[in-house]
Amino acid sequence: MSCCNSKRAALTANTRPTTTAPVPPTVVPSSTPTHLVFVYTGSGLRSVKGTATGKIYQFAGYGAKVLVDYSDAAAMMAEVGLSVVPSK
Repeated sequence: MSCCNSKRAALTANTRPTTTAPVPPTVVPSSTPTHLVFVYTGSGLRSVKGTATGKIYQFAGYGAKVLVDYSDAAAMMAEVGLSVVPSK
């Protein structure tokens, strides 16, 4: 029986769990913008409520540019006098 015990001991010695350093998560840059710039082409002051965020965007007259959350952008595009400023 001593031969079985020595094999068991050898097996146990070789199956100790190994520890490895944790791998940090990979950060993948998003290609989707988080905000868009809109310009107002109407006259006077204009306030528009974002449909997704509920945020009030205020345009202070012709040519005013405002940074708009991307989730509100689709509804803002439908507003008269507002258009997206092309990104460079």
